[in-house]
Amino acid sequence: CGRAAYVQSYRDYDAAATTLAFSTGEPQGGVFGDTSVVVFPFDVTYELDGKRYHDRGHDILALSRSGGDWKVVWRTMQAAPVEGLTEDA
Repeated sequence: CGRAAYVQSYRDYDAAATTLAFSTGEPQGGVFGDTSVVVFPFDVTYELDGKRYHDRGHDILALSRSGGDWKVVWRTMQAAPVEGLTEDA
């Protein structure tokens, strides 16, 4: 839980997969006082366990401002395979 888990999720991905292509869309969100929710669209092609995958989705972050600094307080990712683009590497 918290920062360590957030960072570890990226380390786990990096250790298990090879990213072949990655792009982002325009982030969308809003600020509501000291809270912000931002949606980051992405498109990723990667290899994992000898297979190639192509996913599209959104990384969704909730942030809280304390003492002038923004901190991630919640994160989830929603992704789905792009039809017909999963194949053996």
